[in-house]
Amino acid sequence: MGRQLESLSKGLGIKIPIHITGGNKRPEAPIQAAKFASEGEITLRQHILIFHHWKEYKKEENEPILKNYIGKITANFTMDSDSKVVKDACLDMLKHGQRQMRYKLKQKYFNGIPATQVRTTSPISNMSDTDWRKLVEKWSTPNHK
Repeated sequence: MGRQLESLSKGLGIKIPIHITGGNKRPEAPIQAAKFASEGEITLRQHILIFHHWKEYKKEENEPILKNYIGKITANFTMDSDSKVVKDACLDMLKHGQRQMRYKLKQKYFNGIPATQVRTTSPISNMSDTDWRKLVEKWSTPNHK
């Protein structure tokens, strides 16, 4: 759990309630939205595998990863983890966070580096070497340069 969220929760004496209304992907209250987003990013960076494409998460064999992500986020807040609105909000946050992580990886480990010096193994622990090589192949095509 994030440090500020932990101190805020202790000060209140309860978990922070998160209210996401239908049709929205984020809570309307600014503090709720900020804490929801920061916890989602922390969970994403520390616990979730990074695949080379978003479609990999939709596969049936990767369904436990999505449930794990939603469970880790909803455990830190008072919210209905079975609600479709909450699940959609968590999946949207996962989707955008994954895209941002892949962009940062490309900027740090691929752009401006000669092809002979590009890493062949994954630079981070929560990405397999196979997925890293697929990403490098994808970035090497003319469409993604």
